[in-house]
Amino acid sequence: MARMKVFISHSHRDATLAQRFEDFLTTITSNQVEVKRSSKDGSIEYGNSWIDWIHDQVAQAQASFILLTPSSFAGKWVLWEAGAVEGVRRMTAANGTDANAQDRQVIPIKFLLAGNEEMGPFQSVQVADGLNPENLYELSLAFQSSLRQRLDREGSRDIDRAMSKLEQSCAGFVEDAETIFRDLPISQRQGLVLEWTARLDTYLAKGNAAFVRSARRWINIAFLGAAREKADDKQTPIDFRLHVRLAEGFRQLKEWGRAKEQLLLAQQLSPRDMLVLRELGRAELETNKKDTKAARELISRMRNLDPDVLAAD
Repeated sequence: MARMKVFISHSHRDATLAQRFEDFLTTITSNQVEVKRSSKDGSIEYGNSWIDWIHDQVAQAQASFILLTPSSFAGKWVLWEAGAVEGVRRMTAANGTDANAQDRQVIPIKFLLAGNEEMGPFQSVQVADGLNPENLYELSLAFQSSLRQRLDREGSRDIDRAMSKLEQSCAGFVEDAETIFRDLPISQRQGLVLEWTARLDTYLAKGNAAFVRSARRWINIAFLGAAREKADDKQTPIDFRLHVRLAEGFRQLKEWGRAKEQLLLAQQLSPRDMLVLRELGRAELETNKKDTKAARELISRMRNLDPDVLAAD
């Protein structure tokens, strides 16, 4: 009997999570399913249309797992894939071209999404929480049971053995998923940026600039992930508003090296911002009083952008 075809729909940013979920499915089904996902190396041959490939997968899959994370709603393809799966199921059921159409499953699983208000078109659907071991166990047990009905006696025995270890498998997946999300950069969300800018403004207005020392680390953890913070990543810009506020805090503390670090990140996001260039020049002078070359280069760059900058301002 041909193995059941399963498709995993996910955001490109969640490729590591999708890989771990594929491993989880393989384990709990004793390798009785054929899993496809677009992020798997070699899935789509060079030169082929990835849109056509995804359409073929959702058309053939008996079960499609939709991994819903904050990144899913930053783009459209995860929702498009989910709609394509459900559309194929309904169309083939209606015209009778697929006797098993009613058995096709669309199974959304949410991660780091609180409540139905963030679920988009899945608001009215009962969605399991992939970081809740009990939820994942119930969903996986139901999937195992439906798969078991398709298999011969030997395959059923393999599923029975996997069922006996399901609780352990779910706990292991949840632990790994939590680690993945801890280290994964998140899609920038306007509300989160505004919340952090408000916090920084409050502390700076109170004259408590020392807050930026902790805030810098916490912001990196929130947006870039714990692994990047541990690596002391100073090269990845997050949001212009955050960097200029952190720079202002470090300027007030006269910690010019850290102020320069934040201004360089802000400059990556807005290369022609005169205020950033001016403050960066000041930081260059403060961090290296004997060598003014970098500061002179910044003045030259400002003059190229606005020839009257020194005379008029």
